[in-house]
Amino acid sequence: MRVYGKLARLASIMMYFFCLTTAQRGFAAPTVALGVQGGAFFSRTSLSGLSPAIQPGWDMKIAGIIESSDVFAFNADATNTSGGLIAAFSGRLQADFFGFGSSLPQADGNLYRAWQGVGLSLLGGLRTKAFALPFGLRASARIDAGAGLRTTKYSGTGLVGANTAILGQAGLDILVSKNITLGIALPLEYAWKSGGRAFMFGLGGAVRYR
Repeated sequence: MRVYGKLARLASIMMYFFCLTTAQRGFAAPTVALGVQGGAFFSRTSLSGLSPAIQPGWDMKIAGIIESSDVFAFNADATNTSGGLIAAFSGRLQADFFGFGSSLPQADGNLYRAWQGVGLSLLGGLRTKAFALPFGLRASARIDAGAGLRTTKYSGTGLVGANTAILGQAGLDILVSKNITLGIALPLEYAWKSGGRAFMFGLGGAVRYR
């Protein structure tokens, strides 16, 4: 828990300098949002002595988000005069929840046991300018990358482990009301598990309140 506390303090320091530097560069005032996303999640798990196998599962992420400007603001195009595709930089402090079922039996009869986990992640990212969609909707794409800490447990056992992971995700957010966006998310994660590795990938929905 002490490590998680250090990560949270690091996030606070990063957010402070993030706001300071973006203000000096002439962006609009930063915007803060709460994001929730989740959906199907799969793990290609590999442990020493066993062939890799796919484990189906789920994930949910709850994130506090800060962005250098609000790309959906009515005057966003006038405020951002860079002329490029990127309209905002972002930072995310994210709580992760996930679980996987057991794999199919392998040729030798072995299988990977179901497991679950929780984690805390810190990510930085980029967001594009808002663009028009049919029916008068507006959307913006985003990409994020970072690192996190995980605590995992195997079902039916007392085995609990801690590991690090690197994360990436891409998403598309569509403005549906003044303060709410709905979208899709494509999360990726590579984790160093005790005695092996896990590459996780998924597809889910996302909602954000700003």
